[in-house]
Amino acid sequence: MKVQFADIGYEGVRYRIEDLPVKIDARDFRLGGKVALSCRLTRRDEQRVAMTGQVRARLILDCDRCLREYPFPVDSTIRLVLEPMAAALEKYRLRDPDLPLDDLDVVEVERPEIDLVEIGRQQLYLALPVRHLCRPDCRGLCPVCGTDLNRDPCSCDRQGKDSPFAVLAALNKKKSN
Repeated sequence: MKVQFADIGYEGVRYRIEDLPVKIDARDFRLGGKVALSCRLTRRDEQRVAMTGQVRARLILDCDRCLREYPFPVDSTIRLVLEPMAAALEKYRLRDPDLPLDDLDVVEVERPEIDLVEIGRQQLYLALPVRHLCRPDCRGLCPVCGTDLNRDPCSCDRQGKDSPFAVLAALNKKKSN
């Protein structure tokens, strides 16, 4: 859904979309339901529009340690100023010293229009954690036999002879003796 800058007044306009048709790469995450976007668009001047709102969704992530799926709730706040690239280039060229600090989250758009679906998609990606962990104390998989250590104990020898660190351990033992 695209909104033209010309359709946004200084008094603002609200949008509420309960099922935002966001396209994502399934290798990154999966959606566990609908993506909801609620926002207010307000004209700042002829070339800029402020956007405030929220994106809510339930993502399905794969744990980096145990590889199991787990739900990850997203409730992301949006605070952006959008302006066409030509206006942004002109502003930076002039170096306006009176630019308020809240304008630092400026998004440059190709044309004077706002793609609500794309902004919702970007907010989902920005909300992703750096490490995908099903829980903070996830023990992961045994590197030798592959047993999920969160569910079952493992009886294999984890300090196997094929370990690349076995040589270092032997050197450390010689050094301490």
